[in-house]
Amino acid sequence: MNRLKLVALKLDRVPVLAGGLSIMLGVFEELGVEYADTTDAALRLGVLYDLLGHSQHQDMRMVTVEGFKRRYGVDATQADRIGELAISFYDQLGEPEEDQGEESRMFLAWAASLHEIGLSIAHSAYHKHSAYIASNADMPGFSRTDQARLAALVLGHAGKLGKLAQARDIDWTLLFCLRLAALLSRRRTDVGLPGIEVRAAGGGFEVRLPNDWVTNNPLTDYSLTQEAMEWEKIGRPYRVVYTDD
Repeated sequence: MNRLKLVALKLDRVPVLAGGLSIMLGVFEELGVEYADTTDAALRLGVLYDLLGHSQHQDMRMVTVEGFKRRYGVDATQADRIGELAISFYDQLGEPEEDQGEESRMFLAWAASLHEIGLSIAHSAYHKHSAYIASNADMPGFSRTDQARLAALVLGHAGKLGKLAQARDIDWTLLFCLRLAALLSRRRTDVGLPGIEVRAAGGGFEVRLPNDWVTNNPLTDYSLTQEAMEWEKIGRPYRVVYTDD
C-alpha cells in the first residue's frame, strides 16, 4: 500500500482502499452488478434534491409510505378513513403557518397509514410493533428526526399516554387528532359518525358531540370517558361536551 500511486488518490484514503475494494467486489458478485460509474455529486446534493422534491410535491417519503403499506398488508381504506378524520380535526384546531400546517397534515396521514403495520407481527400490543418498525426500518426520504416523530405518533395512537409523558418528539396536538380519529373509527365503516367539533382549551382539548348520537353509542361514550382520564393523568385537560344539536 505504501508503494501505491494512483492519480487523485488522497493519502488518507490509501489505508482503506483495499478494504473498500473488497466490499465493492463482494457486492458486485452477490448482486450480479456488471458496471458502475462515478458521480461528482455528494451527500449535500442529495439532501438538496430531496428538499426540492418536498417543495414540488414529489416527496420520496410518500413513495416510502406507500411501499410500506403494500409490504405490510395495510387496510388502506381504514388508514385513509382515520387519516382524513384526523386531518379534519387538525384543521378545526386553528391554522398554523401554511408550511407547518401542510407538513403536519402529511405526518397525520403517514401515521394513519402506518399505525397498523405492527399487526404483521402480532395483534397484541401491535402499536408497539408498529412504532418499532417506524423507528428502525430503512425509510428513504425520512430523516432520523422524521422517523422519531412518526414513531411517537404511531406508538401513542392507542394505549396509555403515560409512556409518552417524557417524550421529546411528540406533537400533542397531532396525537390528539390521531387518537380521536382512531377511537371513532373502530367500527371500520364509513357510516354512523355525526358532526364532531374539537377545539383547544386551557392547555388541553375539548370534544363536542350530539347528545342523541352518544346515547345510541354507549361504548363510544365510555371510551371517550376513558380517553379523557388518560389525558388528565398527564396533566392535559380533556373535556367531552354533549350538545342538543
